[in-house]
Amino acid sequence: MRLLSAEKILRGISTRTYWAILFGMLSIAVFQFSGALQMQDGIVSSETRFTEYSGSGLRIVPASCPSNPHQSGDCDTPIQPSSGCVIYASPLTVASGQVSNLSWSSETDPINPWTRTLSPTPGGVAWAGSWSVTPTQSTTYTLTGTRSSVQSGDALVQTESWSCNVTVTVNAACSPQFTCVGNDLYRRVNPPTCSNQFEQACAYGCANGACLSGGGDASAADIAVSPSLIRAGETTEVSWISSGITSCTVTEDNPDITDAWSGTSGTQTSSAISTQTTYTLSCTKSSGGVFLPKPTATVNIIPIFQEL
Repeated sequence: MRLLSAEKILRGISTRTYWAILFGMLSIAVFQFSGALQMQDGIVSSETRFTEYSGSGLRIVPASCPSNPHQSGDCDTPIQPSSGCVIYASPLTVASGQVSNLSWSSETDPINPWTRTLSPTPGGVAWAGSWSVTPTQSTTYTLTGTRSSVQSGDALVQTESWSCNVTVTVNAACSPQFTCVGNDLYRRVNPPTCSNQFEQACAYGCANGACLSGGGDASAADIAVSPSLIRAGETTEVSWISSGITSCTVTEDNPDITDAWSGTSGTQTSSAISTQTTYTLSCTKSSGGVFLPKPTATVNIIPIFQEL
């Protein structure tokens, strides 16, 4: 028996048969490549697809694309957004003017970096960090990230983005801020429920939310801070009230700040405090003379312990 050469065999094959054989060989190769992809994490099956913007025209994509993309960027459809970031606030609820600390972490990519913005303040930020805020009303803080991405060449440019947010709730101050229970003075705290917190026992009685002074007159005055224990760099609320008084001033003994206010009553947010600070209320009575003793309120700093 004579063996025919490959050249003679090909001469006897029709064009249609030739392409059928070639297509069959290509199908076997693709099937084998598909089986290899099944072993990769995140891709459970695959298929071949021709795309307009891939470099060679042929691209392997996960099965079910675009209806069920496995990972961001795997399909030749618009890139699926990722969660991108997390943001926290501590505490979530504060009184007006008190400090809440924001902290966040976000997606990073050294090859195609993200542009991140924290609003309403402070604007552009790093991929992770912290920021202290003192809202006077309930505020939602939003961290957003954007970047432009090029898929499989320069033919398709898409914009990716993500965002996350947290809301800091501001409770309105309790009114009135001081109240008398018998001869004792209480401060109303923890809005909006506004429970009574004991301030002091009044030696000469209590009236109109203030301790009465001695000497038979009806003048009264008092001052308080809330919270009275803070971390270094935080603020507090300073409140004072009076009765039978013509004028008052509030001063402090901290050389690093310049807090000073006037009025027969009021509430103010202090400067950032880093050391123990005492606020003093000085008032002039309607009947004449200085209200004595001068009421005071002290802010203490939470100590920081360092392991040696």
